[in-house]
Amino acid sequence: MIEEAPGIGSALGAHVFLWASDSTTEESERAIRAAASLGLDFVQVSLSSLGMDLARIRAALDECGLGCLTGLAVPPSVWSRRREGALRRYLSEATESTAELGCGALSGALYTPMGERSDRAERREELRLLRGDLKEAARHAASLGIRLGLEPLNRYETSLVNTCAQMMELIDAVDEPNLFVQLDTFHMNIEERDLREAILTAGEKLGYVQLAESDRGVPGDGHVPWEDVFAGLRDVDYRGPLAFESFTIDNDVLAKAACLWRDVVGDPDSFVTRGREQMRAIAQKAGYRFPE
Repeated sequence: MIEEAPGIGSALGAHVFLWASDSTTEESERAIRAAASLGLDFVQVSLSSLGMDLARIRAALDECGLGCLTGLAVPPSVWSRRREGALRRYLSEATESTAELGCGALSGALYTPMGERSDRAERREELRLLRGDLKEAARHAASLGIRLGLEPLNRYETSLVNTCAQMMELIDAVDEPNLFVQLDTFHMNIEERDLREAILTAGEKLGYVQLAESDRGVPGDGHVPWEDVFAGLRDVDYRGPLAFESFTIDNDVLAKAACLWRDVVGDPDSFVTRGREQMRAIAQKAGYRFPE
């Protein structure tokens, strides 16, 4: 069995940006209450703004009885100063925020900004530097009881790590036990030749899966081969968290970063309800036990 994310286990959740138009305290609270009203088990809270009122967000999570993961992508302003230690400091602060929220894992594009471009020679050097940054970040996270999840992004969002196999190489090179692989089916649908095989490649290092459709619309309405996804999760006996991830068109910053120029979410509550129904039905056919 794949090790579960602390405090969550086999559960269904959603990213707050399905509802939130930005990463403010108020918008995060609104998303938490919306997720709870739909019977979800957890949310992924964005730490894009490290100035949020974490006490208020934790209170909202406790009030609603929801678990949480945290997530982020590296801001360009941090990336531009990475050789001055900015990335290490940023990840350290994000990890401490994760602990303050009572979350057991920080996961996402912890190693790259969205839109990063490096040529082949630069890429080798960037990865060499990242290994040191991630090792230090992982050790600091471990001291706080936090696991770090690293997500491969598609080629249009980074040149550093695009496939599960590449991410496994990076994690093996960093060699810290609290690192795990996060897989997002939107990116996998672009980069992986076989989604089931990619999941098998992650194996016991798989710790978090985001269920995202080919157009980031309702899961099951596009052309992601969901039968292969759930067959892979079945074959590796994955019992960790699953989450819906998309972005409301009202979130101007994320919509621009992810190049979303049309509304693919519609009504977020309907998105979750229909997505859950369709994913559960496909998972059942594949012999995978979808979270109740």
